[in-house]
Amino acid sequence: MSYLAFLAFIVATGLYWLMGPGGPLHNVDFLALFRGQIGDEEQGYSARSAFILVVAPLLLFALIYVCVEAIFGGTAMLLLGTAALFFAFGREDFPTLSQRFLARARAGDLEGASLVITEAGGDGSAEDADDFADNAIAFFSVMALQRWFGPVIYFLLLGPIGAVAYRLAYLAQDTPTP
Repeated sequence: MSYLAFLAFIVATGLYWLMGPGGPLHNVDFLALFRGQIGDEEQGYSARSAFILVVAPLLLFALIYVCVEAIFGGTAMLLLGTAALFFAFGREDFPTLSQRFLARARAGDLEGASLVITEAGGDGSAEDADDFADNAIAFFSVMALQRWFGPVIYFLLLGPIGAVAYRLAYLAQDTPTP
């Protein structure tokens, strides 16, 4: 890993913590252009929809990255790598969500904590406190894997293109949160 990749990681993480998921890369639904190419009869999982929603935007980003790298050299990692990793973190505000949950759970408001999980697309129903704790652990573990560890690992192993590929594959799924 180059020092510029590490710097891009530090800057993207800082932007995510400062700006949250409401940054400029998360407010634009650029996939709407690609989703418009999929007909109603093709909704769901197919090779064509995977190509349109994942491969085509990824190839476009890779082409832009290669062109910028040819012009600016290693600075492309800092410019586009930071943006790619920030985009790969996704729209859901994991730190704020976990803090909201912990504040309600510590106060003994299990119904409020359950509502936080349910609003985020998880299963907040439980028979007792132990089942609720198991559901919360599973929900936040999966969310941490999808929102933090996955993008970072792909960024470190495959660069910005890997991080963008990870997020595009996630966005191509039918999920309750983008």
